[in-house]
Amino acid sequence: MNMRGPCILLAAGLIFIFQGLGAMAEGECADHSTQSGVNTCAASELKKVDEELNAVYDKLLSRLDPGQKPLLKAAERAWIHYRDKMCEFHGSGTKGGSINPMIVANCLTELTTGQTRRLSQYLDCEEGDLSCP
Repeated sequence: MNMRGPCILLAAGLIFIFQGLGAMAEGECADHSTQSGVNTCAASELKKVDEELNAVYDKLLSRLDPGQKPLLKAAERAWIHYRDKMCEFHGSGTKGGSINPMIVANCLTELTTGQTRRLSQYLDCEEGDLSCP
């Protein structure tokens, strides 16, 4: 029986996991020594970036014309659905494992941070920019 294939898969999986852990270790969660602690910290980071997104979204929503507000609301609902499903897929390889909450939370944090950046750009539109609502 050839063990090379399973060993390569195991090595690739470990590299993926340690890359995720390395990214987390660079952040505020570096001082947590248990998986439970890292998961809790990742959830806390997600909460923080989600609050930032909500603040930017509310500020942008308050500036829009009545006809634009439903468009932003629908787009944001669709984006949240996409984000959640993408991160569920992203973490599917660790489903049921103790590291899964961190993997999913890191994905959610990354996508939420990107969305906050995108929405923030609409707050800083230059006058006359027709591509900006």
